[in-house]
Amino acid sequence: MHDSQHTADYSHPSVCIQQSLHGSCAQTDDVVHMSSFIHSEPCKHGAKCPDIDNKEHARRFEHPSFCPSGGTCQDTSDTHEKEYRHLPLCTHGHRCLDFKKGNQAHCNSFRHYMPACQHGQDCVGFHNKDHMSNYKHSFPTPCPWTPYNCRLHNELTQTSNTGKVSQVTHQHCVDYAHVCPFGRNCNDPNSWHREKLIHVARMPCKFGDGCNRLNQEDHLNSFTHPKIRDIRIACKHADKCHEGQDRNHISRYRHSMTFKDSGVAGYFN
Repeated sequence: MHDSQHTADYSHPSVCIQQSLHGSCAQTDDVVHMSSFIHSEPCKHGAKCPDIDNKEHARRFEHPSFCPSGGTCQDTSDTHEKEYRHLPLCTHGHRCLDFKKGNQAHCNSFRHYMPACQHGQDCVGFHNKDHMSNYKHSFPTPCPWTPYNCRLHNELTQTSNTGKVSQVTHQHCVDYAHVCPFGRNCNDPNSWHREKLIHVARMPCKFGDGCNRLNQEDHLNSFTHPKIRDIRIACKHADKCHEGQDRNHISRYRHSMTFKDSGVAGYFN
């Protein structure tokens, strides 16, 4: 079909008009139609094809049509991005004044959406207002008291019988995101847990089980260790605790935590 000499020597069925005009054919299940008209082979890269605007490539392979949501499309999932072509992104993104004013001519030419945070569920910037307003996250609005000072989340995660936990506590933990106390060592298979909790990936201690600083609060608050929570349970005796040098005790409980220390350690891959 793409060889001029070949097409001059042999006759071929007509090219599918629908596919030529719209980029795809809605009659692919119709045996008669498929045998009567020529259809391009679907491009394996879909709408993400780097050669999608190459005329020669476009003649050989079928590519998806444009997204029906036009400039207002907010779906940035890989599946959707491959399934549909999209308008070029406006340089001002979701903050664009013309977009907010509903300028139809502008919105018909450019796409506007809030980009997804590259760290996803592992984002450490959940208390950064500018970051949260400029990037989309899959977890709910973060609790302002997470990771150390949310009484309700502590109540839910530190009980052996969640059935006795109040409805108010359960509702709060569903409505707001909290930092998972196990961080990168979390092995909870529950999809609800992955959806609602933030998993900050602290840097692992290079000494692992052989670490000799397990009785040091600042070290335990900064590095991940095997079988030790990143967010340890608060000791009820706080700085008056007489077991402050007991490695087993301090690896389970934290002490002398003040509000200014209640952030999170930096993010590492």
